[in-house]
Amino acid sequence: MKLGTTSLVATVKNEGPYLWEWVAHHNSIGFDNIVIFQNLLIEEHTQSSANRVWTLETNNELPFQSYAKRVTALAPQAQIKTSSISSYFDIPYTTGQVGSEKDQVQLTFGTSVKGKMAVTVRCD
Repeated sequence: MKLGTTSLVATVKNEGPYLWEWVAHHNSIGFDNIVIFQNLLIEEHTQSSANRVWTLETNNELPFQSYAKRVTALAPQAQIKTSSISSYFDIPYTTGQVGSEKDQVQLTFGTSVKGKMAVTVRCD
């Protein structure tokens, strides 16, 4: 950073679609250096029908067309149930960078299940 510049440091969360416009605006009003820290993206996913593989969309909330690299946390928002309506407690295997734009993650369970899960996605 050189002397005489104006810097801006910001923390964002779920602002992916708007960051380019935000950066351009702040550049236009005189900020020379912009540093952005991205908080974790938390997506809630509801799987209504029992399925072994759940694919979660990030809904264009990742910044600068980044990839959904990995899942760092899973939190059931209700009981996860099998197709026979019994409770399921095993942790799914997770896969990042899924889909044509690598902006999705997959949860793979040992059997077909349904329910609601909050999933924390990292893009760094």
